[in-house]
Amino acid sequence: MRTRQADEFGRRIGELVTAGKTTQAYAHLAPVLAQRTPFSLLVRVGREVDNSPWRCMDPFLEKGAAAGTEGG
Repeated sequence: MRTRQADEFGRRIGELVTAGKTTQAYAHLAPVLAQRTPFSLLVRVGREVDNSPWRCMDPFLEKGAAAGTEGG
């Protein structure tokens, strides 16, 4: 994944989170978190996802934390 791809990927994840599709959003993100992804790219993805309303973010963040991956 390159920087531009990470930005677009993060935007797609953010759109799913904002739409309340937490499970679907995490299903897209999980493979990226499970592999060795440079932290700089994870930051870019996270920056885009962070544009989602906070009321939508909590369930998404809880899924990531429960998975126990390094990026989560």
